[in-house]
Parts: sequence; C-alpha cells; structure tokens
Amino acid sequence: MATHALSAEEFLVGWCERCAAEVLTHLTAADDEPQRPLCVRCDAPVTNGLRVAGSDELEEQGYAVYEEGGGGCGSGGCGSGSCGRA
Repeated sequence: MATHALSAEEFLVGWCERCAAEVLTHLTAADDEPQRPLCVRCDAPVTNGLRVAGSDELEEQGYAVYEEGGGGCGSGGCGSGSCGRA
C-alpha cells in the first residue's frame, strides 16, 4: 500500500471481510512491525478496497466526526482557574 499523509478531514476506509462491510480503519501501533489498517469494529486486518474518504462521506455511512472546540483544556481556562478547580 502506498503511503499517503492524510489531512484532518481524510480517513482511511476499506472492506472488512469479517464485518462484510466497508468500514473505517485505524492503524496498528506496535513499534516492532509495520503499521497496517485494522477495522474499527472488530480489529480484523483490512486489506481490500482501501481508499481515502472525507468526513462528510463518513457521516453518510453512520460515523460521527467531532472536531475539538475551543474553551477546553489548553485554552487558558484550566490554567487560570476558571474551570472550577482551586
């Protein structure tokens, strides 16, 4: 599989044989082996039909895509004590 740097709005999807569906994938994180896409539903290896999909397409397939909003940790609220901790 050719490497492709995905942007924040792109996700790798492919056909999961075990789920018998096109699914969102995640990459393995083991340091001692090359990364490979796995099904987010069942963790089976996904090797067929790999392609890049946009967030709008994922939402059409039933996935929810959330963007981190401002005002949370790291925005100055916690450090200034305005999040409720003294």
